[in-house]
Amino acid sequence: MREKDFLRLYVDLYREKGEKIASAKVAKQKIDSIWETLIESLLKEKKVIFKGIGKFELRETNPRRVVLPFKKKGESSYILEKKMIPSKKIIKFAAGDDLKKLLNEKECER
Repeated sequence: MREKDFLRLYVDLYREKGEKIASAKVAKQKIDSIWETLIESLLKEKKVIFKGIGKFELRETNPRRVVLPFKKKGESSYILEKKMIPSKKIIKFAAGDDLKKLLNEKECER
């Protein structure tokens, strides 16, 4: 699902509940503000837990060495280039029990 489809679904679900939402543009602003808040919280606290939904955690990967094989034009053998990949920050998400249960119930209904 692409962002455009997600926003359309968000607007439709919002309207089904009887609440007013002007457009997909307004929906995008709301969702973007949620993501901004989540990222700021992760940078401050390293972990954000939504009871029943799951846990977002900011982690840092270790730097690592890799070997990149490549061929030069006209040569038949590979040249190996050793390179260091620096550490970086990643976000891990672990789904909570309530979310897993909800997804499984919705899947069974289909």
